[in-house]
Formats: sequence, C-alpha cells, structure tokens
Amino acid sequence: MKHIQTFEGFLNEESLNEMSINDPILVAIRASKEDRKKSLTAQKERMKKRIYGKKREDLEDQLWQISQDLKDSYADRRITYNDMEAEAGEKGDKWTDDDANRYGSKLNSIDDEIEKLLQKRQEIELTLSY
Repeated sequence: MKHIQTFEGFLNEESLNEMSINDPILVAIRASKEDRKKSLTAQKERMKKRIYGKKREDLEDQLWQISQDLKDSYADRRITYNDMEAEAGEKGDKWTDDDANRYGSKLNSIDDEIEKLLQKRQEIELTLSY
C-alpha cells in the first residue's frame, strides 16, 4: 500500500481515493505549496538584482553626495526665505509683486531641485535594498 506524506501526517491510497479533490484540507495544502513556490521564486529574483562590489560603492557614494546636496538645498531655501522676509520688512509698502515673483521663482527652483534629489535618493535606496 502506498503512503503519501502531507502536513497532517500520512494518507494511504484508499483514503486518498475516498477524498474529494475539493476537500478543504487538500485545497489548503495545494495553496500552501503554491505560496512557497511563489515566495522562493520572488526571493531568487531579488537575489539576481543584488548589487555588489564597485557598483554598490558607487551607489553609496551617490547617496552620500545626494544627502550633502539636500542639506545645501534646504539651507539655500531657508536663506532665500529669510532674505525675502527681511527685504519685505525693509520695503514695507514698497514691496511689489515683482519682488515677490523674483523670490517665488527662486524658491520654486530650489523646491524642484529638492524634489529631484529626493526621487533620485529613493531610486538608489530601492536599488540597494535588494
């Protein structure tokens, strides 16, 4: 008599023939096997994407440079904003829309640069996380 090993123990061929293919236990076992297969396949794919050696060092250097650029950009934004407030305080009623637009365009360009740096950092971190 043939025995089949399952999670719940051993089933002999006679009891297996008596069970339905849609038996909840068998369905759960098949689903569990499929989940394990998918998990192993996903893990193998992640391992293929791993980065080692010189390329990893280059990406880590880029991350460090991006962090320094972000610090500089945040400082530039803070300085520009403080300059704008100081000039607005000095001019008072003489503050015009042209003055506001000038500072606004500077602040917008700094914010765009920050956004690009953050996206680039996120891409590199995702690449390194495999």
